[in-house]
Amino acid sequence: NWTGAFSVMCGGTNILRDVTLERVNVAFTELDLIRIRYAEDGGYYGTSIEDFTFRDIRFTPKGGQIAGVYLQGLDKKHTVKGVTFENVYVGNEKITSKSSLFHKNSYVSKLSFK
Repeated sequence: NWTGAFSVMCGGTNILRDVTLERVNVAFTELDLIRIRYAEDGGYYGTSIEDFTFRDIRFTPKGGQIAGVYLQGLDKKHTVKGVTFENVYVGNEKITSKSSLFHKNSYVSKLSFK
């Protein structure tokens, strides 16, 4: 699944590193606020997803919308690491590791919430 206001997919031989997204207000998203994952492209699943910062991001749901945050590494070789969430909100809920809107698998590491 690739849907999201901020959807990052790493495929081929790409390296995704040192990305910062800040001061963004999202008015509408069909499914997720943030989704980061690997995707197959020409038989390859990307090389690295690391060091992403999401700062001062706010999504104001309308009409019962719920948008989550999903981080998905593929395996031990294809991990997601070093992601920081600073003042990221869905409605009045700040995204933290304990947020019901935050989801990750076992191939995600080095997370920070501020």
